[in-house]
Amino acid sequence: MTEKRQTVREEFEEMWYELRRWNRKDGWDGTPYCYHIEHFSKKSQTMLQKMLDRQKERLDWDRRHGFADDEEYSQKAKVISDCQTSINEMFIL
Repeated sequence: MTEKRQTVREEFEEMWYELRRWNRKDGWDGTPYCYHIEHFSKKSQTMLQKMLDRQKERLDWDRRHGFADDEEYSQKAKVISDCQTSINEMFIL
């Protein structure tokens, strides 16, 4: 049986979920977590970066309009930073 390969979007959602879970477990202590990304192409790196940019925009919008307090904002910003680290450390073939 062959294993189904994840789409870039599925991988981004899994990375976002896992990094939030790891940070919550360790109390958002500032440790820069890194997630191994399966997609190794420049195109997938660009797609992941665009999805992350949309997350940043959504978080900034929520903060400006009062939907995210300072604690929630800092926690999500930490996850965004960890996602950025993971995307930057992708191995491009």
